[in-house]
Amino acid sequence: MPVPFQPRWTIKATPDLTTRNRVEMKLLIAIPALNEEASIENIIQRSLQARDHVCRHSSVSDVGIRVVSDGSTGGTAEIASQYSDQIDRIIFPHICFKK
Repeated sequence: MPVPFQPRWTIKATPDLTTRNRVEMKLLIAIPALNEEASIENIIQRSLQARDHVCRHSSVSDVGIRVVSDGSTGGTAEIASQYSDQIDRIIFPHICFKK
């Protein structure tokens, strides 16, 4: 029986000092996605829900979501593209190394 996918979340909070000594907190959810076509849509949807929750219930003013696909051979990049109006995508093409 396959083990359910467990995302490895990378979260980076960056303080942004603005006028009047107010601190704005920004959060980045980076999702590494190599051949995750079976689970990437669910992960993106859960991240979007988390973004809304974090912005409503904390001092974080902005949450970015970034999917990083490093040479997936399946449909991971295509599925992530469906959310391009809500998330950032970084897609690296296949790199062939000569032997």
